[in-house]
Amino acid sequence: MGDARPHRQREIDLRVSTVPTSYGERAVLRLLDKSSGLFQLNELGLCASDLKRLDSLITRSHGVIFVTGPTGSGKSTTLYACLNRMNSVEKNVMTIEDPIEYQLAGISQMQVATKKA
Repeated sequence: MGDARPHRQREIDLRVSTVPTSYGERAVLRLLDKSSGLFQLNELGLCASDLKRLDSLITRSHGVIFVTGPTGSGKSTTLYACLNRMNSVEKNVMTIEDPIEYQLAGISQMQVATKKA
């Protein structure tokens, strides 16, 4: 669920997620500042050897990368930096996202379809 609204000339995306638990409803509220822009790989704070290893993986001609981690751990930030690095007219890059946070020219992005009851 996302609702982008301008706030003082900045676009903020509001995300609310709820799930029932044995102790009651759990809710998470996230604010995503869309005006902060996207990072380049070298701006993520990786050490030189990790940056070189990641760059060698994402510049291969084929493959798949799965990324997992808790909310707020930097998965999307890292993956969008990787997509920016990989993006070229010679490659067919496709993502499956939930939700699509940033539109990237030249990248085929698919929203995960939610099952309808």
